[in-house]
Amino acid sequence: MFLVEIVFSFKGKSLSLTADAVDFLGDSVNYASSLIVFGYSLRARARLSMTKGLVMLTYALVVFSIAIKRSFSGALPSVETMGVVGAIALCANATVAVMLYKFRDGDSNMQSVWICTRNDVLGNIAVLLASAGVFLTDSRYPDIAVAVFLAAMGLQGSLKILRLSWMEMK
Repeated sequence: MFLVEIVFSFKGKSLSLTADAVDFLGDSVNYASSLIVFGYSLRARARLSMTKGLVMLTYALVVFSIAIKRSFSGALPSVETMGVVGAIALCANATVAVMLYKFRDGDSNMQSVWICTRNDVLGNIAVLLASAGVFLTDSRYPDIAVAVFLAAMGLQGSLKILRLSWMEMK
């Protein structure tokens, strides 16, 4: 889904799809690294969670800065591209969320996986709303607003994971 979203985010000139695509890439790394350290000590898993939290924080800050830049210039994103790709991404993320729901209260490592997945579903819904907003207003600002929303969710998630992993490392 990362490749699909990143290609179509550039073709469709959508910042919210770009933000969601980068988040998909981060999630792939998050899932893979969580599986690798599954049997490791709590301290090792907490260190990985700390790294994930810092990556999520970086992602949020980068998306915020791009959104600020785009608010001053940029083309109108493609409503059709945003809608179709957002709907496909929502189906993919909702499927993963159903599978991971029972693991949402584990250690910081498992919670980081759940938080990313939950944020993805919310983000996909937001991309669909941005698509409708761009269509109704003929403006790029709904797309930018959703990108800022995605960054804010990433910031909130990163702070929670950093806090949990810090407590587990102590």
